Amino acid sequence: MCLFVATPTRPWRQRARRQVGILSSVSKTPPPGPPIKRQPRQKRSQVLVQSLLEAARLILDREGQEALTTNHIAEVAGVSIGSLYHYFTDKDAIVEAIFLAEEEQSIRQRIGWAAEAIDLPLEEMFRLFIERIAEQHRRLLEMHKGLYLRHQEHTDVRRLADARAAPSADGRHAVEIFLQAWCERHVDEIRPRRIEQAAFLLDRVGYSMMRATVDERPEYLSDPAYVEEMVQLLVRYLRAD
Repeated sequence: MCLFVATPTRPWRQRARRQVGILSSVSKTPPPGPPIKRQPRQKRSQVLVQSLLEAARLILDREGQEALTTNHIAEVAGVSIGSLYHYFTDKDAIVEAIFLAEEEQSIRQRIGWAAEAIDLPLEEMFRLFIERIAEQHRRLLEMHKGLYLRHQEHTDVRRLADARAAPSADGRHAVEIFLQAWCERHVDEIRPRRIEQAAFLLDRVGYSMMRATVDERPEYLSDPAYVEEMVQLLVRYLRAD
């Protein structure tokens, strides 16, 4: 007679074990390779590369990602397929180059937004940033969702932004520095008294909130009510009343 009887596994434990198995089997997507195999140095080469990027944009905008092939890109750009492969490994590399160019433009725009927003009231300041950043993400997701999510996973946009802004000796991010400057200028209108800590919290929460939305619920970016909820979450933390 068996003296030891196995205790039945409870349903919640079974579910938990299955979930752990699923999570352990999921691996991150491999990082994209360098978008351009060799940098164009002559003016003619730079024009050629730019024409390929513009052709890919045009195809994605007008025909969708299913129509995006290297042959079609070369055809629309008016260059040979050999010229395309001289600079790009495949169509994914071209799209990655587009995303990087968009990131550079976005960073320059955000620096301009900071100058515009420094004197805005609390809600207007956050709404300016959140709505415009959400629109940028939404537009690039529509261009090619799969490749953009991979790009986001492996690209540290904050480091790119920090490199374009004035360097910080203490390692603070550019957005955090802006938020501290805004809070100091509007100190009588906000609740927190420890401005440096408040700027740190706002920067990290805002970044994590937007990043999680892009990664997990990108469709929410098209919902004005959700975007407004992100604005209000940050506003309510700072608001004095």
